[in-house]
Amino acid sequence: MKKVTWRITTLLGAGVASLLSLFSNTSCHFTEVGRMEYGTPHADFELKVKVQSPSADPIEGLEIESVHKVEREGEVSYRSTKILGKTDNFGALFVRNDIFPSDQMYYVRITDKDGDRNGAWETKIDSVKISRSDIRPDGKYPQSHWHSGTASKTMVVTMSPLDPKDTDEK
Repeated sequence: MKKVTWRITTLLGAGVASLLSLFSNTSCHFTEVGRMEYGTPHADFELKVKVQSPSADPIEGLEIESVHKVEREGEVSYRSTKILGKTDNFGALFVRNDIFPSDQMYYVRITDKDGDRNGAWETKIDSVKISRSDIRPDGKYPQSHWHSGTASKTMVVTMSPLDPKDTDEK
């Protein structure tokens, strides 16, 4: 009887441990660049996006989101990772994010969600290159931490007007 009780207890313990390992929460989370885990080096990224018309007039109210470029079998697509906000009356948006401190491209998609309110504009995807040399120590954390510093970039994006034929079909 003792052997049967011991085996049942062992099996139940193993089952509970398996369930906990499958369905428990972790301290990891996803960022625009990918998975960020405890102890992973990171840097602050400050991006100023200025959106303008072909005549260099600022465009207000356009939605800007960060996107991740996916290339599969020769086809390129962009997966939305986070809506960053809308441009202000100066056509600008300032964003702060965490990034992995490596050479990489940071992609944004700019979409006109308000219709003809500020003109009709085609959706545009643009990018900015971030190099390790762009990341400057900022003294925010002591050297013993995983923080590498801060990178700052500015993007100026010139939008194209939407063809009137395309707006009539909607």
